[in-house]
Amino acid sequence: MVWRRSVYAQSDMSHLYFLMKRFFVTLIYLLVILGIVGILITIWKYYSSDFISSGPVNPTIIGTFGDFIGGFFGTIFTIATMLLVWLTYSDQKHEIQKRNYDSVFFSLLGMLNEHIHHMDLNIAATSHRPAHQVHGRDCFKHFCTTCQFHLSSGNTIEQAIQTTYTNNESDLGPYLKYLKNIIRQIRDFENNTFYIDTLNSTITGYELALINYFMFSNLLSDDDKTTICRFKTLLDLDLAKINNQNIYICR
Repeated sequence: MVWRRSVYAQSDMSHLYFLMKRFFVTLIYLLVILGIVGILITIWKYYSSDFISSGPVNPTIIGTFGDFIGGFFGTIFTIATMLLVWLTYSDQKHEIQKRNYDSVFFSLLGMLNEHIHHMDLNIAATSHRPAHQVHGRDCFKHFCTTCQFHLSSGNTIEQAIQTTYTNNESDLGPYLKYLKNIIRQIRDFENNTFYIDTLNSTITGYELALINYFMFSNLLSDDDKTTICRFKTLLDLDLAKINNQNIYICR
């Protein structure tokens, strides 16, 4: 699938970046150590060969010695400095990208929670219960109950969830849109464990049960279903809140 190739490619690029960073950091250390050791060896060689003595200073010898130190070892330190500047720039760029990603992720999560907070349902009276209103996350219990009612009436799980969605599209339409955008945003980020855990922690019991029912329908794409399974979102599914015959099995 296209998104799988994208995720794997991005993961490979991230792994390659950290390998390159480790290599260049090691190279910087080696260059600095080589430069310092080289300078010390060069000074010792000059002294041991009587090029530099305790007698009068010979400007020509000292100038030659300085030119050699500055030309050869100065180049080594210049390369090390350039690599250090590049690593600093790369780290800052990565940090800026992460902050921008955080901003988008938490904005989407905030819009999802805001939409859920403003969900209102007017439930008609029945022989067992008078008319009443349901607000916020309590709506998910009603959605699941409605879906289970359609199942008990002989509908398939696909028909039951589609009917439930159609009858409550003004609430469930935006909800699914926000949820899918968040899922796709997370899967395109290489180090996404924190974001997966954050998303999963915000999903309540009946909301998770409803997502389980959505997994049987075409309201979620195959890519989205695969991603939800990979995120282990359904791992904490409360079986008491659903029909045990309609548990989506991730493969």
